[in-house]
This record gives sequence, structure tokens and C-alpha cells, in this order.
Amino acid sequence: MKVLEKRKLNDSDEYGVFATQFIKQGQRVFDHSEWIQDEQTGWQVLSIDEIEKLFIDDKHKFLKYGYDKDFDKVIGTFNWENAVHDSNFINHNCEPNCGYDLNDNIIAVKDIEQGSELTLDYAHFIVNHDQAFTCNCGSENCRTYILKDDWKELAYSIGFQFPTFMHPKLRELFNNRLC
Repeated sequence: MKVLEKRKLNDSDEYGVFATQFIKQGQRVFDHSEWIQDEQTGWQVLSIDEIEKLFIDDKHKFLKYGYDKDFDKVIGTFNWENAVHDSNFINHNCEPNCGYDLNDNIIAVKDIEQGSELTLDYAHFIVNHDQAFTCNCGSENCRTYILKDDWKELAYSIGFQFPTFMHPKLRELFNNRLC
């Protein structure tokens, strides 16, 4: 039985991912090997300098489904038809119900009721550029803007629950705070 489904949210071709059944806190929602499958077809890695040199429309296209692969490296696609996997359609929330485990899997960080939309805090994987949208998540702790340095503050509450490429920088951050 499929646990998730992608649904169109509005007439603007915006989508979300919804639970078709109850998902327990800690349960794996997307295995790392699944959510990176799209990278095999029509996706490419660009540096921040390369992205900044793109025309504004191309930059928007590339970053729409792009995510940080490393500091100064973003993987994305210029053809949105290459964004096939449901994980590409998880929307942002400042108080998300999904996050990362220590192996780059996306897991439920709280119980998710059937019919609820799955959300991630984009600051958990964005370190190279500020997001172009204004957040309207409505959470009590909404930051309004998702900035490339937000992860530094979030780290103190979620530890190493970030993609593994960030772990060396997280160790640095924690060690500097202890000094």
C-alpha cells in the first residue's frame, strides 16, 4: 500500500505530498537511495558562481527543485519534467513534520496523521543561497524568510539531523561554541 501521494495544491502547478495513512514518528518516509534517483536523469551540479552567472529565469528553473549537495555545490535541473520523485514536492514549513536521520533518509520527526501534508524545513538542507519565497507556514515560530545561514541556529536544537555533507561544518560549529 502506498503511504504517500502527490497532490496538486492550486492552479499554479504547485504540488504537495500527503500521507495516505498514519506515519509514526521516526518512520522512514524516503530512503536516501530513492530520493536521489532523479539525479540520474537531466540533473547537474553547479557551483554558486555558475548559478549566479545564469539568466534570472534559468536560475529560478534550476533552483526550483535544486538542493545543496555540498557547500558551494547545488544539484538541480533546468527541465522540471526531470523532477519526478515525490520527495521533490515536499513543501517548506518552519515547524516541519519530516527531517533527516544520520544516513540522509527523510523521516517523520513527529507523528503524521492520515491526510496531512508532509513538510521539511528547507533550512535543513539549504546552505548556499537564500530562498526566493516568503514563508506563510503560519507556525508560531515562522521565520518568514529561509536564509542560507539558518541551519547554524537550528543545529542547536536538532543536532546532526541534517544531510551528511553538513556534518563536518556542524562539528566545527559545536566545537567553536564549546571553546
